[in-house]
Amino acid sequence: MRRSPRGPDSDRVILATGLSWTLMPRFTLDAAYTYTHFRDSDINNRENPAGTYHRLEGEYSGHIHSLGLQANYRF
Repeated sequence: MRRSPRGPDSDRVILATGLSWTLMPRFTLDAAYTYTHFRDSDINNRENPAGTYHRLEGEYSGHIHSLGLQANYRF
């Protein structure tokens, strides 16, 4: 599989949780958290654009933390 450093991708593990609070009968607050861990991936690209030789070789990994908050009011 050919990988690009512009949009690296790999196998991943995603963990998520959420809570909801009822503050009043018509008003609630919701919160959510997600953690995404990208497993280590190798990259080894060799290109020959316009007669020049380019090589990109290495390893990358990463993770993302996401937090969401929402307020709900029912009329």
